[in-house]
Amino acid sequence: MQTIETSYDNGRGVVRIGSPLEVKVSRREYDAIQEITINKFGDFYTPDNNGRIRVSENGIYYLNASELGLTDLHESIGELSALEELYLDGNKLTKLPESIGKLSALKKLDLDGNKLTALSESIGKLSTLKKLDLSGNQLTTLLKSIGDLSYLRELDLSGNPKELYEEAKELIKKLEIKGVLVYK
Repeated sequence: MQTIETSYDNGRGVVRIGSPLEVKVSRREYDAIQEITINKFGDFYTPDNNGRIRVSENGIYYLNASELGLTDLHESIGELSALEELYLDGNKLTKLPESIGKLSALKKLDLDGNKLTALSESIGKLSTLKKLDLSGNQLTTLLKSIGDLSYLRELDLSGNPKELYEEAKELIKKLEIKGVLVYK
């Protein structure tokens, strides 16, 4: 298992994976991770984050903030422009920030087991999204813009109130015709 340690000094964010590999992250990314985790969970990333954060030369591409008791998500999440996978399952989120729509590289978003009653309109801007897990929430409506996500291949709606399936019947049908696997 690799260990990750972060520091930000002299204007240089450094993420060290193991001992020999060192990856610089932008100040924006470093601050965003701090905003999400500071004062709530102690040392989220050091010395061993159990694979919760993964970085490449382009920045943070994987963030697992599952089951951390999050009740809200800071707007700074939108600063993680290289993020491809975001796991927020098992928290207590009731809403998402509008900045979630800035995650232009996002391919997988897991929001299973939260308390979401509605989605941010900006979800429709996630043009590279392939998998969206909304299961186990309290959604009663589904944004029509989800039907415009051209790369979407999997949508999990299971475990939401029955009203969702009635209200979104046409949209679900449209998605299934496009080849999206929809779990109800």
